[in-house]
Amino acid sequence: MERSPDGWHSRHRPATGGMRRHKRPRWLSKRVATAASVAATMGLAIPTLVTGAANASPQPTLKQLLAEASKLSRQIDSLSQQYDALRIQFNEAKAQVKVARLTVRRDERLLSDSRQRSRRSRRPVT
Repeated sequence: MERSPDGWHSRHRPATGGMRRHKRPRWLSKRVATAASVAATMGLAIPTLVTGAANASPQPTLKQLLAEASKLSRQIDSLSQQYDALRIQFNEAKAQVKVARLTVRRDERLLSDSRQRSRRSRRPVT
């Protein structure tokens, strides 16, 4: 008995107890990702700005930091929209490939059946 290269654990199994896992709304995931990105950016920007102040450069104001955070948030939203569009294109392309493969199989069967019929009709009657 051969096993798949990925083994038994790669198979999709339903959740135990017959309960389905509930997906989070897509907008919630995007909002959490945006908030985490802004927080991470602020976390990286503030220590850098504090060390930059030691070099006698003026510390940015809260208004400047919020403007930069807002700019980054808009960039994240833009990239998220681009990702969603590309994901849709990818799924459409996968669907087209599936249809094309099914069409090839159907055409190969039709061609094979046609060849068999033509061979039967060419055989001499004895």
